[in-house]
Amino acid sequence: MKIFITLTLPAAAVVASVVPTAAETYLARCQMGECIYYDQTERRIVGEGSAAVPGDLVSVTLRSAASESETSSVADLVWGEPSNVRFFCSTTRPAFEQPDGTYLAWNLIEPAGVTTMVTAMYLNACHPEAQNESEDPFGIAGALGYDATPSGTFPSFEALVSP
Repeated sequence: MKIFITLTLPAAAVVASVVPTAAETYLARCQMGECIYYDQTERRIVGEGSAAVPGDLVSVTLRSAASESETSSVADLVWGEPSNVRFFCSTTRPAFEQPDGTYLAWNLIEPAGVTTMVTAMYLNACHPEAQNESEDPFGIAGALGYDATPSGTFPSFEALVSP
C-alpha cells in the first residue's frame, strides 16, 4: 500500500518576496520500502507573523516522486504535478497549512510518525540554506535553534499567529 500526502492550497493573497530558484530535489523519507522525494521551486514569502508569534509565511512549489530505494537516480524518478504548499517559518510555532485552510503546528525536534517527512519539507522551505540532506531532520531543527513546541490545529492563519 502506498500513501501519499497531497497538499492543495489556495493562492497567496500577498506576495512580499519572490525568490526564483532552480529545482532543489531532496529525499524526504524512506519507510517500509518506499522513498519519497520532493522537488522544490519558487520560494515566496507571502505573509508574516505577529509580535507574539513571529515568523514568515512561506509558499513553495513542490512535486513529489516515489521510489523503492534511497539510491535511485533523480533522473529516473516519475514526478507528480506541482502544488503550492505553505509553511509558517517560526521557532515559536512552526506550522503548515492543510488543504482545508487550517494550520497544523507541530514539534520539530521530537519524532512522531509522519512528521519525519513534513519536518524535512518544512526545513527545506524555511531553511533552504541549511544542509537538509540528513536522516535526522529533528537534529537539524535542534541545531537551527528550535525547541520543543506544542502541537495543535488552528482554524486560520490569524488564529495561528495570535498569542
